[in-house]
Amino acid sequence: MKRSVIIGSSLALIVGAGWLVLDSGFRNEGENSSTESASSNPLPDPKFDNLFNPSVNLPSRLALARSLDKTFQLESIRPHLLGIKPHLVPTNVEEHDFVIFNEIVSVHRLKALSYHDLAIFLQEIFQNSEMHHVLRDYAAQHLVTLAEANPESSPEILATLCQGLEDQSLQRTAIPGTLFNALNHLRRKAPELLAPFEQRLSASLKDLFRAPHLTTPAKVSLVQALKGQSQSPAARAAACQILRALIEDPTTHEAVLISAASVMGSIGSEDEIALLESLARRGTLATKAAQQSIQALKP
Repeated sequence: MKRSVIIGSSLALIVGAGWLVLDSGFRNEGENSSTESASSNPLPDPKFDNLFNPSVNLPSRLALARSLDKTFQLESIRPHLLGIKPHLVPTNVEEHDFVIFNEIVSVHRLKALSYHDLAIFLQEIFQNSEMHHVLRDYAAQHLVTLAEANPESSPEILATLCQGLEDQSLQRTAIPGTLFNALNHLRRKAPELLAPFEQRLSASLKDLFRAPHLTTPAKVSLVQALKGQSQSPAARAAACQILRALIEDPTTHEAVLISAASVMGSIGSEDEIALLESLARRGTLATKAAQQSIQALKP
């Protein structure tokens, strides 16, 4: 099932277990880390109490989120977010809350209310295992966007994200894959920001595939993220090594095999054709993907 919601300046895609936030590309002028802290702002306007009021319709709540100003305090929504249990299967009520959370973060950033306060708030949500994984997923992707928009804060943000990749509570979700995809985007736009973290990210990627709690959807998401590991011969070789191990392993789930075969056709070389031919002969659901990759890799 695939559902999409147009939300102001951002597009939120809910795909299976993973949520993907695509930034509109808009950037604010003049934002800096010295922006006035929310803690010194006036008291919040009571109207913002309706942001998470399920009796108020979603369009009205979105309009309210888009009207945020410096009277709004991010901390005011923390109790409600913590009330959404971490492993809850979302109903329409929670899905609407996720949409509102994403809009609040997007508006807060685009209006330049305070990058500093927003970065701290999002890092706390991302690191908090008591938060629902959808909120943590959104937080991770917005943090990558903040790192790009505000380079002076990127070392702290990226260190937090790298540490999060070692968090076992995230290995049961699609967050590692969507996070690596977001980092791939950052690598293309601002490789210098990621350069100090590349070795750690490469090690985390290898460790994740060995993680005992990594679910099949999470593995599929991570395999897709390997497409972005082609920025250097070394990174490409490391990614191909992971793909080879998955394809050679007879216990690999067929959904993961299909993704691995497909990605190998994107980043592999002629040296991988024999392996893909062997996969094609197994007669699994991955046969078609293997055959297509063989054609793509032939000279």
